[in-house]
Amino acid sequence: MIDRLPAHAAHLPGFEHGCLVRLDQGDGRTGPVLEFAFNPETITRARTGRWDPRRARRPADAVVAPSTARGDVAAHGAAALLAEAETISFRLTLDATETILRGTDPTEASPAAVGILPELAFLEQVSIGRDVQENRGGAGTRAGRTGGTPIRPVRPDELLLELGSSRAFPCVLTELSITEQKFTAGLVPVRAEAELKLTVLEPVENPYNPLVRRAFDQLLAERTRHADLLGGSAGAGSLRAAVDGTATGGTAGVVV
Repeated sequence: MIDRLPAHAAHLPGFEHGCLVRLDQGDGRTGPVLEFAFNPETITRARTGRWDPRRARRPADAVVAPSTARGDVAAHGAAALLAEAETISFRLTLDATETILRGTDPTEASPAAVGILPELAFLEQVSIGRDVQENRGGAGTRAGRTGGTPIRPVRPDELLLELGSSRAFPCVLTELSITEQKFTAGLVPVRAEAELKLTVLEPVENPYNPLVRRAFDQLLAERTRHADLLGGSAGAGSLRAAVDGTATGGTAGVVV
């Protein structure tokens, strides 16, 4: 897994919890962690693509967008799968009720005082990202903007979604919906459900953060290792032999 990730203590012996880790921009460090008190009941992962059977080759020095580079026709011949990035969706339950009932901490930072506001703040911050002005030094303002309010473009934080000990997805949060369900007398939320949709980052989309590349490379390595455990069947072997014989111009393994 990624180096320097914070250790996450399981609530039950042998029970692993998922978590979201914020990756700092390009400096190889990790930031705050949101550990899941309750793992999602279901996780939906999707990837869509469009098969383009024939397109003209691009010049070798052509500049292309990351989404185009992912399904690079020039690199894969006349036909290619123009794939979109993988997405991951799940519902996250945040609940501080039991912690409040058994806690006696009277401080301002206790669960009874803040409920699940820290967890909600984490999700809200990473969905907006770091505030970045157009120019450094606070000089970036749009002409004619009243009061000289600086422009703060949205750049979602890069995250690492850890699911168990063998899967870690570099991603950004692209959709967030929060439903607050229970509150204290002061209207502080103590239970909520958050619907999250994340887009998996690939190195071609972010060449500047080494953690993104390392996480994605490790994800691919784990997928390859797990796929190798499948092996193959006798029928599949016969079909592969037939395909190999056809590809090389021979007839080995072809049933007539």
